[in-house]
Amino acid sequence: MINTLPVYVRYLKAEKDKVLQFLAEQGFFRPSGGSGNAQGQPALDAETETTFIVTGRIPKGAFADFQKSLSERFPGILVAEDPGPEGPRQTPCRWKANVKVKDLGARWSEPYRRLTHALGVPTLEAVDPAPWISLTYPLFFGFVVGDLGYGLALLALALWGLSGFRCGPQGLKRMAESPIAEALLRILMQGALASVGFGILFGEVFGLGLRQLGLPLPLSGPWPLHRLENPQILLVLSIGLGVAHTVIGLCLGVVAAVRGCRNSDASAPTPASKARRVLATKVGLLCLLAALGPLGVWLNSGGGLPLLAAAAALGGVALLLLGYGSGALALLEALGLVTHLSSYVRLMGFGVAGAQLTALLNTTLADLGSSLVIGMILTTLLAVLLHALNGALHVFEAGLQALRLHLVEFHKAYGIL
Repeated sequence: MINTLPVYVRYLKAEKDKVLQFLAEQGFFRPSGGSGNAQGQPALDAETETTFIVTGRIPKGAFADFQKSLSERFPGILVAEDPGPEGPRQTPCRWKANVKVKDLGARWSEPYRRLTHALGVPTLEAVDPAPWISLTYPLFFGFVVGDLGYGLALLALALWGLSGFRCGPQGLKRMAESPIAEALLRILMQGALASVGFGILFGEVFGLGLRQLGLPLPLSGPWPLHRLENPQILLVLSIGLGVAHTVIGLCLGVVAAVRGCRNSDASAPTPASKARRVLATKVGLLCLLAALGPLGVWLNSGGGLPLLAAAAALGGVALLLLGYGSGALALLEALGLVTHLSSYVRLMGFGVAGAQLTALLNTTLADLGSSLVIGMILTTLLAVLLHALNGALHVFEAGLQALRLHLVEFHKAYGIL
C-alpha cells in the first residue's frame, strides 16, 4: 500500500451502479479484506436514501486525473483523500474548481443544480430537472424584464463578474472567486440574454419604444407586442408559458412515477403502490390540460360537436385517473391545476408594472431636462442613477417571481413525493 493513496467518493444513489462501474474501470480498488459485488465493482461503505459513500485506494500521483475524470463524467461528485482517523488532509473538491463539464448543455444547467438541491436531492426514481429549469428560469426572467437596454446592461455586468471583476474593487474580486457567486452570475447572464431577446420582441429600450428612438421599423402603427399598448397579448403569452411549464413538470413526474412502479421494495422511499397512484394523478392532469384545448376552441368558435366530444372524453378520462390516484381529492387536484396556471399571470403583471414604472421614470426625466434650472449634465447623471435603481428592482422582481414559479408550481407538478 506504499504506492497507493486512500480516497473516498460520495454521489447520488440514483447513479450508484454507473459510478461503481466507472470506479472499477479507473483502477479504484479496495484493500485486502474488502469485498466487491459479482460484477467486480467496489463495495459500499455507507448508504442513505439519497447518497452513497465508497472508499478505496488508487495509485499515488493519479489523484488529479482520477478526480478530473470523475468530475467530467458525474457533475457534482465529491472526490477527496480519505481523511482516516487523523482527520482530513485535503479539502474536498470545490463545486466551482473541480466540476469542469465539457458538454455545453451540462455546463449551462450546472448552476441550477443548487436550486434543485434546495428542493431536495432527487430520489432513486426521479429525473434530474436541472436541464429543464435552466431553460425555463431565464425565459421567465427575460419575460419580466423584457427590455433591450436593461438586458444589455445586465449582460455586461454578468460578463464583467465572470471575468473576475477586472479593474474593480478588491471586495468584488474576492466575491467573484466564490462558487456561489459564479453560479449566480451565470444565471444572471442567461437571464440577461433572454431579456435582450424579449426586449427586441417587445420593442423596448430603457422604456422607450423603437419609434421613439427613430429606428426604421417594418410595421406601421403601434408595435404589436408593446407591453403597455397590448397587455392582453402578454396575458395570453404568460398563460401559454404556464401551460408549457406545467406540461414539462408533469411529464418529468410521469417518468419518475414509471420508474417508481418498477420498484418492488415496499420499504423504498417511493414504493410501487404509491408510484402507481402518482402516475395516475400526473397522467390525469395531463389529460385535463389536453381537454382545455378543444374546449377553449369550442367556446370561441361557438360550435363544433366533435370538439365538445373530444373535450368531454378527455375530461372523463382525466376524472377517472384522478379518482384512482387521489381519491376524494380528485376535484381539488383539478381545481388546483387551474389555480397553478393562473399563477403564471404574475409574469404579465410584473412585466407590465415594470414597463409602466420605466415609462414614468422617463417622463419625469424629460420634464427635468426641459427645465432651465437643472442642466443637461445633472439630468444625465440622475438618469443613470435612477435607471440603475430601476434595473436592480427589475432584477429582484424577475428573479423572485421566476424562483417562486419553480419552487412552487413546477416542483409540485414534477415532484413524486
